[in-house]
Amino acid sequence: MNELDWDVDLISSRAREGPPAPVPVTADNVELPPDHVVKESDVRLTCPVRTALDCARWLPRYEAVAALDQFLRRDVDAGELTAMARTGYREFRVGLEYDGERHHTGREARAHDAHRRDWLAKEMGWEVIPITKNFLTRPAPYLGALLTALHQRGWRPDNATMEHMAARLAHLERRPH
Repeated sequence: MNELDWDVDLISSRAREGPPAPVPVTADNVELPPDHVVKESDVRLTCPVRTALDCARWLPRYEAVAALDQFLRRDVDAGELTAMARTGYREFRVGLEYDGERHHTGREARAHDAHRRDWLAKEMGWEVIPITKNFLTRPAPYLGALLTALHQRGWRPDNATMEHMAARLAHLERRPH
């Protein structure tokens, strides 16, 4: 498929009156912080880091991994990408952080990651859940840890949402590895 054939999702901010309606977040209605938007030739776009994160969030798993790889090859700052990724659950101070083989192997790199995560926990109140490439084939343990952390920090989804997520996790756990 040629890049010119790709669909484009446009995300725009909307002015709201009154209390916000409980609408599921989608690529069509997500609210963007002003610093996530740039202007190129009079066209408003998301900044490269935000675009990379949106690809990770909205694309199917393998396409998302391929897109993130391309962003990193084009010098999107992995540290900035990781820092922005943690803002996804800012209200609960829970984040996922990818420990790729390229940057997170070896005793020194693991010690640095452990020190930084310890600092994030003690000084900033964040719980960071490290994920690895195993997430692609066995996502259930990571998603279970994420849901547990969010729930422990005050996230209270309705019963229908919890039942749906429990069923989805059970399905993922039964999947052959």
